[in-house]
Amino acid sequence: MKQEVVHILKKIHYIEADMEIQKQILHSIPSANIPDIEKTLQAIAGLKKQVTMLKADIEKVDPDAYGYITKLEEAMISLRKIMHNKKFSDITTWQPDTPCVVALKSGERLNCLIKASQENGGLLVVTFDGTTREITPEEMFQSM
Repeated sequence: MKQEVVHILKKIHYIEADMEIQKQILHSIPSANIPDIEKTLQAIAGLKKQVTMLKADIEKVDPDAYGYITKLEEAMISLRKIMHNKKFSDITTWQPDTPCVVALKSGERLNCLIKASQENGGLLVVTFDGTTREITPEEMFQSM
């Protein structure tokens, strides 16, 4: 990934953190305080616009990186939808010093960004290529 893309992603990360703070502020404003609610909503909208513009910059600088990032974002949306309706006992995310690998009985090994253990013994996995996959206990050989 190009250094310029990494720099833009860092900017997006900071803006998204600010957006989360603004959302928390919004939830703390009394419902009768319309001016502060509108001001906070405008701030959130402005931050969203900045993120959209920065993503467009990534698309110009490195279309392949943009495609990859978009695919990962779609996988995260899919993951959240699935997680909303199921119960999980553990969630593991990829770390440089901690493997997140699932070995299947088929011989396939999945290197994952996220591995969520379901209460029924199955897994919900997001792989590095942006695929969201549910794995039944019967399919698993072992997970590491």
